[in-house]
Amino acid sequence: MTITDYFTTVTQIKAYIRGIDASADITSFAPVYRPAAKKFVNLVGQKTYDLLAEHIETPPTPAVEELDAAVEYSRAALANLMAIPWFDFDSGSRNATDKKLYRYQEDKIIEAYLENAWAELDQLISYIEADIAKAAADESPTPYETPFEDFAESELYTQRNGFYIKSAAEFNKLYNINSSSYFYYNVADIMREVENENIKPRFKEASDDTDMLWLVKKAIAFETMSIACQRLDYTELPKGIRNDIIKEIGASVNRNELGSVKGNLATMLHNKALEYFGKIDLSLQSSASEDAPVVPDAEVNSEDNKYYLTL
Repeated sequence: MTITDYFTTVTQIKAYIRGIDASADITSFAPVYRPAAKKFVNLVGQKTYDLLAEHIETPPTPAVEELDAAVEYSRAALANLMAIPWFDFDSGSRNATDKKLYRYQEDKIIEAYLENAWAELDQLISYIEADIAKAAADESPTPYETPFEDFAESELYTQRNGFYIKSAAEFNKLYNINSSSYFYYNVADIMREVENENIKPRFKEASDDTDMLWLVKKAIAFETMSIACQRLDYTELPKGIRNDIIKEIGASVNRNELGSVKGNLATMLHNKALEYFGKIDLSLQSSASEDAPVVPDAEVNSEDNKYYLTL
């Protein structure tokens, strides 16, 4: 993966972020491109990354509108992801001029880049999902074929059908993640882990009881958020969580305190998950009691009877 896969000039990067010197050489962005591209590939997969890179290198005629739109979202996301480390690296030269900023001002700029990157990634995934759904629903004699077939067949996309929480929108109803598809896919492995370790051992078969399903989903959502706070970097958490962390620390994000604040938040979320797991267990115990066999009175097996009831 090289920066020229998606950008051939700095002007193309500058179209999505401000504060970049257009006279800089495109190769100077290579170090910050690689981690941004890695995040991108973790989300969409290598095949989709290559598909869009090929579309940029050799635009088809006639144009493919779906790929054009995906490229636009992808470039915007990658540019903003690159801007975060670039802004940090550039602080030395910036502070030596009259462009010097206070730390809280820098934090706000970085947060803006981060929010923009998330927004573009969310729009990209929503666009791809909508196009896949369009292809699946088209029953005309010449059905529409999505160009994102590789994403549709990826484990990241297909595994959610087996989850209790099947989409970012559904997760958002249980815990506010700003309906972020990027975050939903980012914690897919954590959700699977929570289900395997905490839900499946409690059920011999999936419950179809509405109230029980709600408890299960709430427990999964809160436990997933708890583990995410422990394992994921601050920048990989939803805006609501990031805001809570910033409020806890103060006006300026002191990164030395992020670990402890994230840990405290993870504990709070885990405790809430335990409340839901407790309610699940209580409900299961209640159901088991209702289904238990009725124990007959001792007199049923009296010697005066001509038969004995065996249990």
